[in-house]
Amino acid sequence: MRRAYKFRLHPNATQARCLAVSLETHRRVYNDALAARKEAYESRQETLRSPEQYPVFAERRNAQIADEKAGGSSPHWLAHISAVSLRDTIRRLDRAFDNFFRRVREGGKPGYPRFRGRDRYDSIPFDNYGASGRLVDQDGVTVHATETKNGDGAVVAVNRSEIVTAAQRMRGRLQDGAVVALVDRYNWFVYGFMTDDAPLRGYRLKVFGVGAVRIRIHRPIRGRIKTVTVKREADKWYAVFSCDLGDVTVPESTLPAAGIDVGIVRFLTTSDGRHEPNPAYLKAELPEVRRLSRKMAVQNRQKRPKRRQFPTLGGKRRRKMKKKLQRLHERIRNLRKEHHHKVALRLVRAYGFIAAESLNIKGMSGNRRLARAILDASWGGFLTTLKCKAESAGTRVVEVDAKYTSQICSRCGHCESENRLTQARFVCRKCGLALNADVNAAKNVLTRGLQQARTELAGANPHRGVAREVSNAVSNGTGTHPPSARERPGKSAAKTVGKHSTSRKQQGKSADSNDLCC
Repeated sequence: MRRAYKFRLHPNATQARCLAVSLETHRRVYNDALAARKEAYESRQETLRSPEQYPVFAERRNAQIADEKAGGSSPHWLAHISAVSLRDTIRRLDRAFDNFFRRVREGGKPGYPRFRGRDRYDSIPFDNYGASGRLVDQDGVTVHATETKNGDGAVVAVNRSEIVTAAQRMRGRLQDGAVVALVDRYNWFVYGFMTDDAPLRGYRLKVFGVGAVRIRIHRPIRGRIKTVTVKREADKWYAVFSCDLGDVTVPESTLPAAGIDVGIVRFLTTSDGRHEPNPAYLKAELPEVRRLSRKMAVQNRQKRPKRRQFPTLGGKRRRKMKKKLQRLHERIRNLRKEHHHKVALRLVRAYGFIAAESLNIKGMSGNRRLARAILDASWGGFLTTLKCKAESAGTRVVEVDAKYTSQICSRCGHCESENRLTQARFVCRKCGLALNADVNAAKNVLTRGLQQARTELAGANPHRGVAREVSNAVSNGTGTHPPSARERPGKSAAKTVGKHSTSRKQQGKSADSNDLCC
């Protein structure tokens, strides 16, 4: 199992400038590698990959290092970045082309890799932890170093005087199995696992060409660190550690099952009647976003100098306004993520089986009236967070088809568009069931989720014996009654349901803004 940990970096002014220069150098390496691939294919019909391109950039880097040592005056940008991050940047371009060819084979939008502008490249990868980026404690001891045979060069070692005190001090901070390894006569390193009561202060991240940057470790790191990525968000810097937890066995949860129905008016509704309000953080901050956007747009309309060929994009004032706007969007994004984590944690602590709708969010956001509200709710990001937390808690999450879930009666199975009277009211025209529309949809989602789970588990025909199993689940209090005689909607309903949306006139009056998939 892999898990990522994200921590805030606090560089000083010199380190922040070095990080920005290093990020810009990696961006130019990426663009130069892309330009070389385009030129090779257009002129010679030759396809280049990282094994052919990395030696070229490595030779340039070595030449700049030698020239800098000799006192040369030419720029030495490549000399101040790591060979590991240089290689990983070119490999990132490999993954971009792999995804491009995959989309071509699948018949989707190709999306050819494009050159990255200054605002479209924001991270420096170090796929070999310990070589150019490593986490050290207050005594300079590398934490969670990668285990290698004979300690052969994978970890930047510390000296002998530090390791003597470190071995005594870390004896109570690391779990059983912590190792003090000898690299040579004078160099040692320590690796192991943090305990819950380990002190979290005094850590620094050593980055090639930057130095030891203060890092705020707010929780212990589990597993063995494999990679580290330095990332810039707005005007802040972060470090993301990818850790290998090994083979983790999580006991299966015995909590009851539930279905969830996401929406706009209410963020989430469960099959047992619980509602989660939609905070709509972007809507609350929209006046300030518009104000800052207008002020930045004014800076773009500066007069062009007569002797310049291209218009300027503003100066210091525009950059300051842009940073303010970036910080505001970052705050909205962080609030939204915090809400997702809290709601997902409550769900996995209350339920052992969760059924959710499989939504075409990209297609639904094509509705101009509801696009902003849909993207502000960020259903896709919430489902991703829910799956990650469910995996660690032993909870199973399944996604089911969302068709007709807001029109089918959860008691008798009658399907008709007139069952949904308003956004919040559902009344079955056959059996007379009166229920909250979102709760009814969540019960239908749960029923389909139980059917899908039992079919996958038994490997049987989904049309045989499933209704009996779901009925047993109902009697145990874990599900709802399946539709016994599901009817296809009529002609009028087919026009409304088949295209997953209604006409613009109907949207303003009776469209379902809380369940757009029906």
